[in-house]
Amino acid sequence: SKDKSIYVRVSDNGHGMSQETINKIFDPFFTTKQIGKGTGLGLGITNTIIKNMNGEINVRSALNEGTVFELIFPIIHYLSSKKSKENIQIHPLSGRVLVVEDEEPIRDLLEEALTEFGLEVKVAKDGSDALDILTQHTFDIVCTDIRMPNMAGDKLILEAKKICPPSTRFFIISGGIDHEQNLDGNSSELLSLIDGQIYKPFGKNELYELITKNKASKRPG
Repeated sequence: SKDKSIYVRVSDNGHGMSQETINKIFDPFFTTKQIGKGTGLGLGITNTIIKNMNGEINVRSALNEGTVFELIFPIIHYLSSKKSKENIQIHPLSGRVLVVEDEEPIRDLLEEALTEFGLEVKVAKDGSDALDILTQHTFDIVCTDIRMPNMAGDKLILEAKKICPPSTRFFIISGGIDHEQNLDGNSSELLSLIDGQIYKPFGKNELYELITKNKASKRPG
């Protein structure tokens, strides 16, 4: 019931939004920003996170009248006997990983988690930066976001396959895509080239399982 929920209200007095824009703001890849001018609030990802928590997000806005977001989160009490994926045992790994992510906080978290696994990690801020690195260094794994400025992740993978050793494994780490759908806007060719995909938000153990589960099932390059 609503009396057992947490409410968060965020408002501003900015430019506001038209009804046409409001109708699109939670679409996975909708943005009012030009390429290279930022990624906005990530409302598609925000909506996915909140819905996965059985919560609600509502918005009220009008042009030149500011915007109000209301977030409602149910209070959940977990049984102490419930098994948690946090209890899986993580064994040290070895190898070199290139992380490609334009959002610095997410990039830092990925670098931290992969380093904790025992892997040697190098980061790139977008696909173009990553391709420059891949021409100079060899990696066992490439983990890339899809939607990035300069060069998107799907284009990066197609180009990287031409220069990386056949043993290099490619993983897509993305957000704002329904878990039951294929990667939006990407061809079956791309899906045949990757070794796995994971959706934001995810925990360290999910990342560990993604990398280790696919280690023995490398697709022929």
